[in-house]
Formats: sequence, C-alpha cells, structure tokens
Amino acid sequence: MSTTADWTLLIYIAGDNDLDSFGMKDIKEMKVHGSSDKINVIVQRDTARLGAGTARYRITKAAGLAKDKVMDLGETNTGDPAVLADFLAWGMKNYPAKRTMAVLWNHGNGWDDTDIYAEAKKRGLSPATRPGAGAAARRAGPISRGSLPSGFVRRSAAKRRFRGSFFLTAWQFEKGDGPRRAIAFDDDAQDFLDSVEMKNVFDTAAKNAGKKFDLIGMDACLMSMVETGVQIRNATAVFCGSQEVEPGDGWPYERILKELHATPTMDGKTLAALIAKQFVASYGKDDAVTQAAVDLAALDGVVKAANALGTKLAGVLKKKDMAVRGSISYARTISQGYEHPDYVDLCDFAVNLASVWPAAAADAKAIVAAVSASVFANYAPNAKVKRSRGLSIYLPPAKISPLYANLDFAKGGWGKFLTAYAPKK
Repeated sequence: MSTTADWTLLIYIAGDNDLDSFGMKDIKEMKVHGSSDKINVIVQRDTARLGAGTARYRITKAAGLAKDKVMDLGETNTGDPAVLADFLAWGMKNYPAKRTMAVLWNHGNGWDDTDIYAEAKKRGLSPATRPGAGAAARRAGPISRGSLPSGFVRRSAAKRRFRGSFFLTAWQFEKGDGPRRAIAFDDDAQDFLDSVEMKNVFDTAAKNAGKKFDLIGMDACLMSMVETGVQIRNATAVFCGSQEVEPGDGWPYERILKELHATPTMDGKTLAALIAKQFVASYGKDDAVTQAAVDLAALDGVVKAANALGTKLAGVLKKKDMAVRGSISYARTISQGYEHPDYVDLCDFAVNLASVWPAAAADAKAIVAAVSASVFANYAPNAKVKRSRGLSIYLPPAKISPLYANLDFAKGGWGKFLTAYAPKK
C-alpha cells in the first residue's frame, strides 16, 4: 500500500456569513464517504456562530464532526490572504498526495472586487449586525430588510438562497444599471479576499510546493470567467466553476466523493469534468445552473483571441465610429447574460457581434475555437442559460470599474477596448 494518498482535497469553507448553515450541510455530505488511505478530505471552516471560531478537520465517516477535528484556530479573518495561505501550506505539508485540489467555498462575484463593506459604511450601515449575543448562537440568516436604507436590499429568507461570489455577502444594491452585487467575505472582520490577493496566495502555494495544483475549484457564484482563469493559471492546471449564480446547496459533495473513491487514480481533468456534470445533475430542470471545467494550459488561446478582438474594437472606437459602437451595444444586449449585469458569455457576444458587424467574423471564429479548446466540460441545460459556453467576460454597459486595471487580463487588448467603450467611473 502506498504511503502517499492519490488525492488531497483542501476545502476552504468561509462561512462567517449568511451561508453558514450550508457549510455544515456540505460537511455532512462529505462525511458519507469521508477520507481513506487514498483520499484526504481536509476542511478549514469558519462559522457565523458566536464564539465558535475556526477549525480544521480531516473528514471521516465516523459519527460526529468532533472526532474529525485536528486543530482549533480560534477566530480568523477568512478575507485575510495569510489565513488561506497558511491553510494551503499546512494541508499540503501534512497530507501529501499525488494530486491536490483546492476549493474556495463561499459567496462569489467573479472578478469584481468592489468593497461592499466600505459602501455600507458610506451609507451609515452596519453590515455585520445580527441578533444574538453571549452564549446565544448567531443566526445564520439574512439581516432584516428593515435595517437597510432605500437602495440596499437583502434576499428574502423565504426565497432559495444563492451563493453570491467567493468573496461576497448576500447584499445587493441598486445602481443605474440595475442590481449589483459587491464583494465581501468575512462579516465579523468586514473583509474579503480580492482577485489580486487570490492570485498571490495560489501562486505562492504552488511555488512553495514545487508544483501546480491539479485542480482549483470555486464552489461559489459567477467565477467561471476569463479574468479569473488568467489570475490563477500559473498556479493550477485545471479550473472549474459556474458562470451563473449557484444555489445555496452548492456542490453535491456526496456524489463527487462517491465517484472519486471509486476511481481515486483519476486525474484533475477527469475530476473537474465529473464535478461539472454532477453539480448540474443534482439540481432540477427549472434551476438555471451552469458549471464548466477549463484547461488553463489552453487558456492562452482564449486570451489571444479576445485581445485581438479587443484591439480591433479599440482602434475603431477611437475613430468615433458610432455605427460600430451601436453594433457592440446591440450585440451585448442580446448576448447571454448573468445575475451580475456586467458579465456576458464571451462566445455568444463574439458571435452576435459578428452577425451585425461582419468585420468581426474572423475574430468570432477564433474566439469560439479557442474557448472550445480550453473548456473541456460545460453544462448549462436550462433555457435561461443555454447559450453559456463556459467562460464569461467583463463587458459593462456603461462605466468600467477602476479596479479592473488591477487584473492581469486587463492589460491587453480587451482592457484597451473597455477603456474606449466604457470610460472609467
């Protein structure tokens, strides 16, 4: 018997927010199959329960979670990159395996690094306020709608809760371009992990380990984007996530682990593909869910094709060609969109643009070919999301966020196009 496991799964459950109850539910799913000599299921979980703090577990099939606990960390700020970095380093050192997967579990908002806590403070809000004190458990549900001023809304507790981005609390606020989600992370610390911090943490972890992760997964909303893939491509071979919001139940860990235990020698691409398939299969036909698996070694082709189109569009827009601007706006309007109003499916936009502006035909063909080569598993069966091809891209209808410039992908032709099309706020 080998002394090194086939897989170690490092699952970072950032539950100090309104998703806390789903964290425990997912752990119960993991415990159906648990760990073995071939598979390590390692969890770091922060909760919203007062005084509970953060703990690390090696999940087993044994009754009760207390038996799985291997370390108490006390209260942590899951939005602090050092906290994630320490978990990854500790997990890879103490549970070495032939292959390693990291999972970011929380709300998600794609690349968007807007600080919802700062926005709340500007409006005189206290976003971390919840009922309960002392020994009483903190309620995991949303803050009362009545505590928010006009312009801020929370999802109704009567509605099915969705994961908002890996760095997001469930807040929404109204702007001129419709509902917007903003990034947050740890309600106690009022902190979050932004896209640059995420990149740095994963790059450092992979460098220190001497190899890339075999798979990084985002059990969170809206994360399957070109921008996100570029941020993490130096740290992992494969990436999986959703273009649309995820229901609160998130990934079906029992189904995923059942197949992984049956075939522990599967590689990262096979595991990512089964996650995408089982995620969508675990929901009903009326749920507009998506999940894709991306080969990041082939992402360079997507970046090249998208930047080529961006460079062409930027050049035309500088000439004040209003007809082309109109074609871009029309193509954007009819393209596959998502809950975040600034995101569209890259392939669908390119194809729609070419249909009204023939000069983009070759670029659209190149983008579709590149995405098809990079996205090796893609599921979007519901009619509301059926034109999803696996990778979204940032295309705001009005002003570009100044935070976008911090991303690696923003430095190319697509970033130049956005600057010409939607000047900074």
